Amino acid sequence: MKHFWVIFVLATLMTAQPTSIVSAQKSPPTSAEHLLRRFEAALKAKDSQAIIELYNWQGVSAKMRAIGEKSIRAFCSEEAKSVELRPLPAGFQVGFEQDGIRYRPNVTIVGVIYVQYVKAGNSLQIPYGKKKNAFYLPGITEKRFSPVPAVKEKMLIVGVGGTTSPAPAFEGSYIYLKGGKEIKEAIRDEFHIGNLSKSFWGDRIKSCTVRKTSPGGEIQLIIREDGKEIFKSEWETTTKPIVYKAKGLTRP
Repeated sequence: MKHFWVIFVLATLMTAQPTSIVSAQKSPPTSAEHLLRRFEAALKAKDSQAIIELYNWQGVSAKMRAIGEKSIRAFCSEEAKSVELRPLPAGFQVGFEQDGIRYRPNVTIVGVIYVQYVKAGNSLQIPYGKKKNAFYLPGITEKRFSPVPAVKEKMLIVGVGGTTSPAPAFEGSYIYLKGGKEIKEAIRDEFHIGNLSKSFWGDRIKSCTVRKTSPGGEIQLIIREDGKEIFKSEWETTTKPIVYKAKGLTRP
């Protein structure tokens, strides 16, 4: 599954845009449904510029623009099957911190746009929000709150792959280190699609456990750190847990 913070971390980074004025040709959508219609039309036409016009970029840096343009072209290049509005997943994190910088959306997040692509297993969740009486896709602002750390954080990814027919149900959790502090997060397939990818910033993934809770289908656990795949399990058909433990970490 393709993501954004996958659910928000990637989604905000990949869709953030530069400081600018919203296109003079079109006013911003006045409802979530209007935003969805314009987004769907642009996505099906593979019109990245039309999608760029749906973002609120007030206060967003040029650095984020470069990241955003590249990512928008990427997710516009695939053939979309369906697009719909969905509520925010439980535990949705609005914003994140990395290397002493706090990243926050510049609109009030109220839900996500869920995209299912024609290619099996490919999907995308993009947060959307409201500012005054208009609806936008969010730009991301940056604010430094502490000096640059001696050791920079890495992009960490926990991925659970699943078969498409039948789509398996699963649950689990992972522990990662951030600034030397342990943080534990749950693994949940909020939309019951049989796969999941969670991205976040930190020092290292300490451990992860996931198990299939349905009789059908198969699952696989993949761990990536700083763009490198450090663990990939075999496909599991039973309810036996798949367990990852980082080497060199002896604390319980």
